[in-house]
Amino acid sequence: MAVVMFEGVSLKYDRQTPILKDISFGLPAGSFHYLMGASGSGKTSLIRLIYGGNFEYEGTISVFGRNLAYLKAEELPMMRQQMGVIFQDFYLLDHLTAIDNVALPLRIQGQSWSSARKMAAEVMDWIGLSDCLHSFPTSLSGGQRQRIVTARAIINRPRILIADEPTGNLDDENALKLLYLFEELNKQGTTVLFATHSRELVKAFPHDVLNLKKGELSLQPESSIFAEVKVVRHA
Repeated sequence: MAVVMFEGVSLKYDRQTPILKDISFGLPAGSFHYLMGASGSGKTSLIRLIYGGNFEYEGTISVFGRNLAYLKAEELPMMRQQMGVIFQDFYLLDHLTAIDNVALPLRIQGQSWSSARKMAAEVMDWIGLSDCLHSFPTSLSGGQRQRIVTARAIINRPRILIADEPTGNLDDENALKLLYLFEELNKQGTTVLFATHSRELVKAFPHDVLNLKKGELSLQPESSIFAEVKVVRHA
């Protein structure tokens, strides 16, 4: 079963500028795909469509078997609770400590602060943030804030993890640690879509690549990551 399915999806921000052109693809449950493309190719726009952050598109988008166009307003937050999303912008709450930012998704799901903080501390220790549990985001480096956002995205073991350039603020060592983490989550069943421009990471952790170029999508299998690719349409 496809966790995400696009069928003939197009997106324009104005009548003259197509961002995505008739895109069709599926992300099978438990799969790991990179999303690559030059700056401005539409990677962030595509991610926003999956998340339900933009409904001004043509075509059909289904997530967890549901057509997004027919979701009721109250159903969208429930769908998002099954997702982990790492944005380029951190979207951390500056008035909350790091551990409370990470614990917030569990609180929204109804867990107590004590239970949510215990789980948050374990996840933060896992990704090397145990020394800044009670720090506020404004006092932390860009790399530390990026890892806090990552911890928040994975704390509820999402069905799909969508990461938009999550290694952009990390050094090489921490970028590799993050990929090991994503690999482990994927082995446990989480579907991963990882937007990146780093071919070095793709070499180090080979998976199928979805390439965006001038609004069009092509699939590059893991077995031929640096070969020429053809546009693949999934019926």
